[in-house]
Amino acid sequence: MRQPSVNTLASVAASELGYIVRSELWSQGYATEMAQAVAGHAFGELNLHALVAFTREQNAASQRVMVKVGFVYESEFTDDGARQVLYRLRPATLRP
Repeated sequence: MRQPSVNTLASVAASELGYIVRSELWSQGYATEMAQAVAGHAFGELNLHALVAFTREQNAASQRVMVKVGFVYESEFTDDGARQVLYRLRPATLRP
């Protein structure tokens, strides 16, 4: 399992929360738990005001993780020919 990360995306004026979970560990709540922990740290210790996350349009599981954490759908875009969906999280919408 890789560590979740927070990277700055200049094009959306926010920091990105990203996670990758090995397929044999899917559907066990790890992505949600990691995202909640990183978001809590980002808003608490790092004092960030927003996070974004994105995934391919057809990746419903990743979109469910974002919604569980409190991310709100914002827009769609194309990256390298693939449709992506962008979600944004603010401290007020973070779910424990």
